[in-house]
Amino acid sequence: MPFQRPAFRADKLTAARNAAGLSRATVADRLGVARSRVHAWETGEATPHARHIPALARLLGVAATTYAPGDDLRARRYRAGLTQAEAAAQVGAARPEWSRWESGLRIPDRHAAAVARLLSS
Repeated sequence: MPFQRPAFRADKLTAARNAAGLSRATVADRLGVARSRVHAWETGEATPHARHIPALARLLGVAATTYAPGDDLRARRYRAGLTQAEAAAQVGAARPEWSRWESGLRIPDRHAAAVARLLSS
């Protein structure tokens, strides 16, 4: 299965940035990315890396669910700002195993509590 990021609400990013009175350049500077990258996120040409979602939410004063809706494992990990490898390492699993969980495989009991704690926000 090819890599997939969760759905990203580009329109919500633009609205929140405008409501906060920030320019694309300011957002880009504070996140350490190019202004063109913020433009690509807002137009839907690109999707932010997971590490940018929590930072965008804090910067613009909105919940991470604004940009990455859904309650599936992939969306929850994305909102937490974690890659599959980072999330897997934090719960003591391998990245391919985490990937299978995101594809619908049941999370084993030995990892379920750790996954719940990690993504509880």
